[in-house]
Amino acid sequence: MSDKPGSRGPGSLGTPTNSPVIDSGTSARTQNKPNVPQGTKERDWFKEDVYYPLGARGYRTIRWGAEIVFGDPQGIQLLELWLSGRAPDEVTLDSDDWGDYMRAEPDLQEQIFKKLEIDAYAMWGNVKQSSGRLQGGYESSFHGEVGRKSFTGKSIDGGYLTGYQILHGSTKTDTLKDVQIIGQFTAVRSGAAGSPYTVTYEKLHFVWNDIIDVNARYKADKVLANYAKWENKYTGKPVPKDYTLHIKWEAKEPTTIKVDTPLRVFPNQ
Repeated sequence: MSDKPGSRGPGSLGTPTNSPVIDSGTSARTQNKPNVPQGTKERDWFKEDVYYPLGARGYRTIRWGAEIVFGDPQGIQLLELWLSGRAPDEVTLDSDDWGDYMRAEPDLQEQIFKKLEIDAYAMWGNVKQSSGRLQGGYESSFHGEVGRKSFTGKSIDGGYLTGYQILHGSTKTDTLKDVQIIGQFTAVRSGAAGSPYTVTYEKLHFVWNDIIDVNARYKADKVLANYAKWENKYTGKPVPKDYTLHIKWEAKEPTTIKVDTPLRVFPNQ
């Protein structure tokens, strides 16, 4: 759907033969209006050149203020890159700041630990058949969820002010693998075959894979998308651009999990 209030092209008078036609130039001069050909909609220059641009710049200032007061630097970086309309197709973030940021999200740390725990219990058969010590490379993935709490600690569903809220959930496609974990593991049995064992994960590296775009499942996303197009149109920016995001970080220390039975059942496994 076009956002333009009317065509700027010359158009056609479109009048039937032998029908009287008022001279459009004389009529316009008489009414102190610009010369607009009959059959076209006059452009509202006040709204297009004054009202809408001033309103867009004002709301942009308010949005910036909200981001600074209620958001965080990571949220500003992700959102402003999308709003700029100039984002590259793929963005990789692997700085120390982003590493600290991802490690600081409590929900994500619990999800990582649960995944490691599930995989540790899944080793039961291999550890039982081993000489008592089993080690090798470790690679796994899971769906991550972050930003489920507001800055006040209340549960929320989405948002656009913090980096966690914008990320919300990792993405899985043919080429993206949600949250990836790569590292090493060592499983050591405490006694004879079938006895408890411990699994130690080391040198763990994580990759959060996502697509920063409008999620059709959330009404608020549609509202934001429409607002962003309006803001960009009247502040001289191209339309917002979606981009694929990879956030990389590593664990600061090993994780050890004790496995005492092969019968443990995990909910939602």
